[in-house]
Amino acid sequence: MSNPKSDLEYIKENIKCLPFKDVTFAKSFIEKREFNKLQELVDSALYKISKNLNSDKPKSEYKILDIDAIEELAVKIDSYITKVYGESFKLNAEDLEDDEDYYEHFTEYDLNDIY
Repeated sequence: MSNPKSDLEYIKENIKCLPFKDVTFAKSFIEKREFNKLQELVDSALYKISKNLNSDKPKSEYKILDIDAIEELAVKIDSYITKVYGESFKLNAEDLEDDEDYYEHFTEYDLNDIY
């Protein structure tokens, strides 16, 4: 069983498997500790890639991507969110998007204090 720190290291090392345009956003979400937004970005990438690859004329930029690696990244992000913030964070995140005080707590939170 992996721990949150190793999941986060995996996430940081493997965001490069995302479509090129998404990597910068992914890095920003990690820095800001906006992991639900990161999860949405990865899920969106998976949808776009699958849809494109199943089209009549798939774009070459999507053909070169490793969809299995992106799916594994999505699993690690989900695992990390659950381990660090709990299941209730995932379930209530959409309701809390407008609550800046709630997110401010997490943007200042540093895992180095735990490990």
